[in-house]
Amino acid sequence: MANKITSVAQMVNSYHVAEVIYNQRESGTELISNTDFKFMEKWGIKTPDPRKKELYKKVVSALRGNIKLCVIAKICLEEMDSMRFDTFASVSSNQNDNKNIRSIYSSMEFSALKNVDLNTHSLNVLEEVLDELSEKDVYGSGPAVIACILHDFGKAKKVRELATPDSVSENSSKFRMHPEVSSIYVRDVLYEKVRKTLLDAKEDPNIRKTIDGIAELVANHHNSSKAWKKKVGLINVADSKARKRELAELDE
Repeated sequence: MANKITSVAQMVNSYHVAEVIYNQRESGTELISNTDFKFMEKWGIKTPDPRKKELYKKVVSALRGNIKLCVIAKICLEEMDSMRFDTFASVSSNQNDNKNIRSIYSSMEFSALKNVDLNTHSLNVLEEVLDELSEKDVYGSGPAVIACILHDFGKAKKVRELATPDSVSENSSKFRMHPEVSSIYVRDVLYEKVRKTLLDAKEDPNIRKTIDGIAELVANHHNSSKAWKKKVGLINVADSKARKRELAELDE
């Protein structure tokens, strides 16, 4: 008889084993109780995207079972499905908001990158940071992994509507840049989802601190100051590698 899954920690740390048990139960083999099955179903990522499922397994491994960060990653990846990131471009149409990417790539490259959707780009960046971390151990890299998923969330219209209800036209001088929108979403919307998932309705200052730290990384991922360049270096390296990969694929 299989060991029971009795805690969130056990579920996260035993993700690969749990998935095998989950699949065996689905095929009709009675290995665990219905209650345990429902618990596992809750903590397994829900997405029709096979790439997301594979990347989530790698995220769980990279985060070394950090429950808070694993839950945040799970929610973010599922949100990308529910808010249809595949229908939004990964390049902002606002001239101020896309100034950074315009300064790096040629006009032809910039035009080409408009064809890469936000879902694909976000997963590419996540995959690149996971590959980077598989080659070297970077202390405290967990929040940066999550920030890689979230850094361009503010480019999605649905995120912008949730984070800034009084959103204005992209041509307005009051239009908020995507790092700011992404950060607001993390601090306000994502925090509530994570808090309720982990604690139902209780407050936990550690969750608030974790979320605020991720929000700071997201807000400053285009900050060119010396202090922030080092802090967001992992995100920008992954982003740059993802863009080069996208251009190469578009060129084929």
